[in-house]
Amino acid sequence: EFSWSNPNGPAKARLQIATDPEFKSIRHDLDTKAERAEFKLQPGKVYFWRVSAVGATASRSPTSSFSFSTLVPPKIAK
Repeated sequence: EFSWSNPNGPAKARLQIATDPEFKSIRHDLDTKAERAEFKLQPGKVYFWRVSAVGATASRSPTSSFSFSTLVPPKIAK
């Protein structure tokens, strides 16, 4: 789950999630007025994310990108 706040009240935020730091392989690209989003991601992968404000008249450059890893669920012994 991703969540953020819009202190300056832009009309929308654009959230991008990619599998590479150059954002050539974007897996999710969302423009939203909401302040949270959920995505299904593959376990055991490294992802990169960035967000930008999308105002009524212009868009702002994306933030720096950040990375995170998804966990592999534990195997349950039978």
